[in-house]
Amino acid sequence: MSSAVYAIVPRTIASFAKKHVRARLDMQVHATERQLELLTSRRIDIALLRPPRIVSGLETREICREGFVAVIHEASPLANLQPLMIEELKGENFIGFNEIRGIGYWDIVRQHCRASGFLPKIVQRVSHTTGVVTLVAAGLGVGIVPAWVVNEPIRGVCYRKLDELPPAVSLVCAWRPDTMNPLVAPFVAELMLNKR
Repeated sequence: MSSAVYAIVPRTIASFAKKHVRARLDMQVHATERQLELLTSRRIDIALLRPPRIVSGLETREICREGFVAVIHEASPLANLQPLMIEELKGENFIGFNEIRGIGYWDIVRQHCRASGFLPKIVQRVSHTTGVVTLVAAGLGVGIVPAWVVNEPIRGVCYRKLDELPPAVSLVCAWRPDTMNPLVAPFVAELMLNKR
């Protein structure tokens, strides 16, 4: 998910529905890899994806770009620090992402940790951002994740903005340029009007 799901997509659906009153939308939630599979096999018309996992032959437009937050267990002394600097995470156990996921922004996280004098000590790897938050809530370590996660609070953690990391987490809308659905182009246009 992304903050776009909480802000841009509802605005887009509302304005699109006013202009296309007979249109019926079916919103499904899938991981990026599954969305790509469904999109390329023509079982869905539009996907909201994290680059760079995009396949050739698809049209894309960036919807939003956001930054990162540190996920800290609420009992940690780090939870009292605001603002939190990335260097203050040195020596902490990290919950990271499996290699196949998060390849774009996890490299940025490692690069900034390295620039702050350390490499994250990964003690667990997960396949989804909410998995990072869940393991932090269990007290297994800290995490650095896309900022959208603050929209889905989980008991036992606090989020701290990491201003030193760039807004590098991109979300794109993807579709097949040869789509047979005449409503794809107007929906994408509406999405672009509503993006932040």
